[in-house]
Amino acid sequence: VVPAFGLHPWYVDTKSKTWITELEKYLIKYPSAMVGECGFDRLKNPVFEEQKEVFLSQIDLAKKYNRTLLIHAVKADVWMENIWQILPKRFVFHSFNAHIEQLNRIISHNGYVSFNIKIFNNKQSNEILLKTPVEKMLVETDAPYQSDVTDLEMLVKKIAVIRNEKLEDLILSLYDNAMELYENEK
Repeated sequence: VVPAFGLHPWYVDTKSKTWITELEKYLIKYPSAMVGECGFDRLKNPVFEEQKEVFLSQIDLAKKYNRTLLIHAVKADVWMENIWQILPKRFVFHSFNAHIEQLNRIISHNGYVSFNIKIFNNKQSNEILLKTPVEKMLVETDAPYQSDVTDLEMLVKKIAVIRNEKLEDLILSLYDNAMELYENEK
């Protein structure tokens, strides 16, 4: 188990005054931990400035400690505009279910994309899954919010069929990608 610690954009308006200090303590205590989920969510919180301040602080910590950043971005394309160039070298857009243009931005900045079963609700799902480089692809459940752990096997099988890949090869690639993100440089 590799933990991730962060202040989710849903909760920025209830943060404590010492949240960043507490977060940094956890990152020091757990040197394999990632930073996140953090980012923007325009559906749950339309206030940009506070989300931006919190997100930038977490980007700084991910860079300072050389950690993978887990990004939550919902309806936030415009808000991300000035963020792309300052992201750490390893970042993941979790539960990706946006449009192909957003995917192109992530890929062009060398980011990873994580999918759960909800991707199949997206009209562009096949195109998105085909366009995502296998070396930048991850899968997740986001349980219990978006799916169940039992959906993972079905998800990977459907992706393999869509991509016309051997299931075993896809599983190995997904595993390798996850291991690469879990390896924090000292």
